[in-house]
Amino acid sequence: MGFDAIQEKKEKEVLKLSKKEKKMLKELGNVSSVYPVVGYTEDLFVELRIGAKYTGYMEVLDPAKFDLVMLTDPEFIDCFKAYHKYLNEYGAPIKEVYLNMSENNRVQQDYILRKKEKATNPIQIRDLDEELLKLKYLEETKTIKTVVVMCFADTVESLKTRVDELKKYKKLSFQPMSIGQKRDLFRRMNNKGGY
Repeated sequence: MGFDAIQEKKEKEVLKLSKKEKKMLKELGNVSSVYPVVGYTEDLFVELRIGAKYTGYMEVLDPAKFDLVMLTDPEFIDCFKAYHKYLNEYGAPIKEVYLNMSENNRVQQDYILRKKEKATNPIQIRDLDEELLKLKYLEETKTIKTVVVMCFADTVESLKTRVDELKKYKKLSFQPMSIGQKRDLFRRMNNKGGY
C-alpha cells in the first residue's frame, strides 16, 4: 500500500492538542500552583482535580519526629538508616513539605482544666491558672518546625496500597492526619505570610 497524504494529515490533526488540553498540561507541570483540593473521600483521602479531566487523590501523613540532640549515637544511626532505606526503596510519588506550624498543646490545657476543677486549695488554683495562661500564650506565639509527607495516586485503591507500603517503615511511623489538621495545613500552605 502506498503513501496516503490525506490519511497522514488526518492522523496529525488528531494528535494535535486543543488549547484547553495544552493549558491543562501546563497547569499539571506548574510546581508553584496551589493544590487544587476539591474535597474528601469516604476514606478521608484528599481529592484533587486539575482542569476538567485529571482527578487524583492524596493522603497527608505525619511521620515520627525525633529530637536529634537528645538521641544517643546508636539511636541516631538507626533513624538515619531508616530514613535512608525509606528514600531508596519507596518509589511511588510523594512530596515532603517542611513548615512552621503553631504549637498545639490542647491536651495539656484540658488536663490542667480538669485538675483545676478538682482542686480546692486557692494557691493550687492560682498556680494552675498561671500554667494555663502560659500554655495559651505558647499556643498563640510559638511555632514549631514540622514535616508532612504527601502520598499521591490516581485512584483510591492504589492510594490505599501506597499508604500500606509506607507502614513497613515502622521506625518512621507514618500516621494519617485528621481532616482538621489537613485543612490547617492547606491554609498555611496557601497563606505564605503565615498567621
